[in-house]
Parts: sequence; C-alpha cells; structure tokens
Amino acid sequence: MSTIAYIIIAVIVLALLVMAILAVRRRLDDRRRQHHVEARARVSEAGRLQQVAGTEQEQAKRADRLAADERREADEHLRRSRRAAKEAEAHRDAAEDATRQATTHRARAEKIDPER
Repeated sequence: MSTIAYIIIAVIVLALLVMAILAVRRRLDDRRRQHHVEARARVSEAGRLQQVAGTEQEQAKRADRLAADERREADEHLRRSRRAAKEAEAHRDAAEDATRQATTHRARAEKIDPER
C-alpha cells in the first residue's frame, strides 16, 4: 500500500477518535447537567417540605394549646357542676331537716293544742 493510503487511514482513524472523544465528553456534560438539575430539584423539594413541616408543627402547637384551653374549661365546668351538686344536696338536706322540724313542731303543737 502506498503511503497516501496509510495517511488517509490514519486521518480517518484520528477523525473517528476525535468524534468518539467529543461524543463521550458531550454525554458526560449532559449527565453532569442532569445531575445538577436533579440536585436543584431535590434542594427545592427539601425546602418546600421543610416549610410544610414548619406549618404542620405550628398547627399542631395551636391544636395543643386549644385542647389545653378546652381541657381547662371542661375542668372548670366540672368543678362548678360538683360544687352546684354539693350545694343542691346541702339545700335538699336543709329542706328535709326543716320538714322534719316542721313535722315535729306540728306534732307537738297538736299534742299541746289538739284543736289547732
């Protein structure tokens, strides 16, 4: 073969190598860009999730405070209810005692003065 044929083959082989190197480099650049985009998306999603978590925590704290307030109010109502029940029982006992005394006085009065 002549020298020109070897030179042409060498040029073609070099051209193919250069094209192969450029293709590999382009793929690496594309991959790097894709990884960068995915990383930015993950950071953005993490920020959004962190914000949502903060909002959820605030709502949970508000719900806890509301539940505590409701619990205190319910406890106060229960205390008032128990106090009212005790007072009602005391009034009932007093009324029963007054009824017994009135019955006793009436019985004594009838014994003393049966015409009344």
